[in-house]
Amino acid sequence: MICFQESTKAFKESNRKRNKKHHRCIWLSCHFPARKSNEFITTSNDYESPDLVFDILWFMGVNFRMKSMKTYCEKIVRNFVCFFYLLGLSYSFSIRMRSFIVEDKGAMIITEMIAFLCCIILWISLNMQRHKIIAINETTTSDQMCTSIIKRNSKRQRWINLISLMTIGSPIFTSALSMFISKATKEDINKHLTFLSFGFQLNIGTYYKYPILFVLRSCDLYICFVSSQMTCLLLSILSYNVHIRIKETEMQFETNIKEMNVLYSSSKALKSYKRMQKIILNLENAISLPLFYVIAFLLCELFALMSNIIHLVRISNGSSSLCVVVSATLTTGFHAVMLIFRVASVEESYHSLIRTFVNLPDDNLNPPYVKELLQMMKLLAYHDQLHLTAWGMIPIRRGFFLTVVGTLATYGVLLVQFT
Repeated sequence: MICFQESTKAFKESNRKRNKKHHRCIWLSCHFPARKSNEFITTSNDYESPDLVFDILWFMGVNFRMKSMKTYCEKIVRNFVCFFYLLGLSYSFSIRMRSFIVEDKGAMIITEMIAFLCCIILWISLNMQRHKIIAINETTTSDQMCTSIIKRNSKRQRWINLISLMTIGSPIFTSALSMFISKATKEDINKHLTFLSFGFQLNIGTYYKYPILFVLRSCDLYICFVSSQMTCLLLSILSYNVHIRIKETEMQFETNIKEMNVLYSSSKALKSYKRMQKIILNLENAISLPLFYVIAFLLCELFALMSNIIHLVRISNGSSSLCVVVSATLTTGFHAVMLIFRVASVEESYHSLIRTFVNLPDDNLNPPYVKELLQMMKLLAYHDQLHLTAWGMIPIRRGFFLTVVGTLATYGVLLVQFT
């Protein structure tokens, strides 16, 4: 009997690894409330996270893998990459500080330095909140339900993989494109090399200048953008996961309304409503502080990029630099929009869930005090003001996107007028 249990356990483990290998984002699809005998039940059987997203976050020092034992090799690699990330942050911050002191570029460099400061604090806050972020993802469906959901959501998984790969590969692609533009237009790249090498004049041949510029610029762009962009993707996936779970619970509300036993149906709905409320509160506690710093980073970076675009358009002789700045603006803007809309969808889905809960029938409830109690709970749920915020300061709703666009437009107009 013991041998049979061990073989079954080994088979499940191999099956789980096989699924994980072929479905890199299996974690996202598996986190749905399972329907089991028409009840709202979830089981916990997997603590793994998607390899593609979380392993890229290694250089942020964030440990999302809940393992009791870690090999020495994994610890060494994780600490080395974390050290490399901090070293890169120091490098990028130093070259901008030197540019601000020597070249006195003003608002451009100030906003970039503020963005780097937000990026450093974001790294610290994510390390502080990692256990809370893990706690949100402790519920998964059964293996059979998970397999059917994977087949149904393969397109969503491919999109997540594509966005992740584009985010990771954008600095290399942008640096290569900028290098080819500089070579085709025979642009003087000594000023770019001087900026990226702390002001030192590199006396090397022209043939070696372009590869060195490509390496230094790729490293700078990786440190500047990829860490926070992957954090945006991470928080977007977390929010979308909770949004899907709320929608699934709402569908179960509508199914259970048709049951004959209204009291039993209402009690299940009340438990599910309280569970969803707890999940959203956990999500708020987990991502509130990192969300604040990632939004601060995105806004500061967008201000800096807009300043650079206006400056490069005015001098009209920096095609390669303009290519880098426009690419960074598009990437940052895309992740900012995705983050705002994904986080806002959680509150919208929750309000939809409340409306479904309030519309549950209570005419056939007996005794009368049970009916009064349910009506009181509906009234409390109707006036519930639960929403996701950035550190309790900024409620993240769709209207926040218009606020960001309006602020950037005002900043651009003022910058053009004063320069």
